[in-house]
Amino acid sequence: MAEDDVDGEECDEEADEDDLAESTQHSVSPNSQELFLTQMELASQPSQDNEAMEETSAANFSSLPTPSQRLSKIRRRKKKTREEMFSDIMEVTRKERAHLNEWKEVVSKYRKDASECEDRRDTRDERWRQEDRQEDQTWRQEDQRWRDETLWLLRDQTDMLWRLVDLQEWQQDHRMLLHLP
Repeated sequence: MAEDDVDGEECDEEADEDDLAESTQHSVSPNSQELFLTQMELASQPSQDNEAMEETSAANFSSLPTPSQRLSKIRRRKKKTREEMFSDIMEVTRKERAHLNEWKEVVSKYRKDASECEDRRDTRDERWRQEDRQEDQTWRQEDQRWRDETLWLLRDQTDMLWRLVDLQEWQQDHRMLLHLP
């Protein structure tokens, strides 16, 4: 039953709106500039007949909507405005979500690219570290080989010197024997 009342009120409001539209088509609202200009023109003209002017004003005023009609029109306007506002808000929200999703995709792509770039850099750095370790190992081996060869050369030279010393000693021993008469 409450639904019938609501539907009935909506029908009444629509009928009131139609009546209001018909009544305001040929009349001038009190806030209209036309009324202001009409009154100014009438006031600036020499007064012909005060009664005629009062009749015109009364006719215009009587054709205006009643306060209840104006109130129902304002209420309907608010209802439409609320619905329009709601749809506008929903549209803006959809656009913002779409923009946010686009932004998320851009950020995701940037992060993915940055991650891939970082992975490539890490791989490159690891490869360089591996190469550096191999190079260091190679240099250490080379250094060790040089040290070993130097030590071998020093031993060889030391052996030669010992042999020379031994030889010199032997020669001196034999010379002395030769000089003995």
